[in-house]
Amino acid sequence: MAACGWPHDTRKVPARVITLTAKDAGTRCAAIVGDEIEVTLEEKPTTGFVWTCAVDAGALRLVGDDATPAGPAMGAGRLHSFRFSAAGAGRTTLVLRKVRSWEPDKIAEEFSVEVDIAEA
Repeated sequence: MAACGWPHDTRKVPARVITLTAKDAGTRCAAIVGDEIEVTLEEKPTTGFVWTCAVDAGALRLVGDDATPAGPAMGAGRLHSFRFSAAGAGRTTLVLRKVRSWEPDKIAEEFSVEVDIAEA
């Protein structure tokens, strides 16, 4: 039973994964402490522009940062996925910015979502 989280898992509902994409930019979502929020956005790293995250670590904890090719062609873009765990109750803004590492103040694109996190 230990593999299932028992006896220490006191959540009344199982953790959910909330999936967001570019079309969700500028919206609001609701989560419960322990839920995961996954944001997947397109990027083309051959241009130098990649997504970076800026979050309140007390509310959202980065638990995954993966990129997968969007296609087999050389120079094709990729899908960049960030996974966050809802760590603390309250309202926060999840912000991802597409920037070049050598020009971090020049933002090519921004994705943001307001997240309302409730206690489990």
